[in-house]
Amino acid sequence: MPMKPILKNILDAQLQSLLDRLSADFCALSIYDPINLELRWKLARGSLNDRYKKIVIRNDKGLCAKALQMKREFVISNFPEELLEDSIEYPILLLEQLKSVIVAPLVHDSMLIGIILVGSRVQRDFMPTEVEKTIESATEILETYLNGERDETEFQSEVVILSEFLKKERIAQGDRFDVIILDQRIIHLPYSTQTTLVSVMQRLIGNIFEQNIQKLTCVCESFDDSAYTIQLTTSQYYELDSETFSLLAEEARSINGSIEMTCEKEKTSISLKFLINK
Repeated sequence: MPMKPILKNILDAQLQSLLDRLSADFCALSIYDPINLELRWKLARGSLNDRYKKIVIRNDKGLCAKALQMKREFVISNFPEELLEDSIEYPILLLEQLKSVIVAPLVHDSMLIGIILVGSRVQRDFMPTEVEKTIESATEILETYLNGERDETEFQSEVVILSEFLKKERIAQGDRFDVIILDQRIIHLPYSTQTTLVSVMQRLIGNIFEQNIQKLTCVCESFDDSAYTIQLTTSQYYELDSETFSLLAEEARSINGSIEMTCEKEKTSISLKFLINK
């Protein structure tokens, strides 16, 4: 999965800072994939080219194996002479022509998240203070990565665009529009879900009031921890044209949802139903 642009920029700056602090030649961040049991290099500063991005290391090989086994920093002072393994198991060192490196695993809740590597293309004995600086930077980088990669639902208290949209519409439409939120958790849906719902509802509400409907009621509720419904009910007969309905249905499907319309003589109900992936 591609890294978010803002997160990438921050991590790039942190890698460059570590590179400068140690007056090193190369600094890189890899992320561990526990599903495929492999390590991939995501970002680097001071690289000779972009070929590092193509490196895939299984968890039983080279730096990944050492990181999983030790889960603490280690130093390779003279590559490849001091290693017992074949140098082919260390493609990043070969590719970037590195002789000496500090490796700091990024560990969270006893799980390996990734690796920070900083190195020199000439043989060098890193000082204990330089190892400490690498550990400090690794801690900062891990915190940045975890915060930046949080699931969108963790921003619920900050992102309530659905709630804000409903409030603004209620003010704009006055007595013609009632909003009832039976389960407050519905305003804390993932950001992508909220933006899609706002897009759908904006078109629906606009279309409804263009037809001179006197009263519209919106009820938001959940049936369990993963199923939600937003129901719009008009005070008069109303029918959404088939083209608009198809477009809205396609948007609803993008959030694992559906849209249903029930027309009666004195009212019409439109229900947005969707599931939240956990």
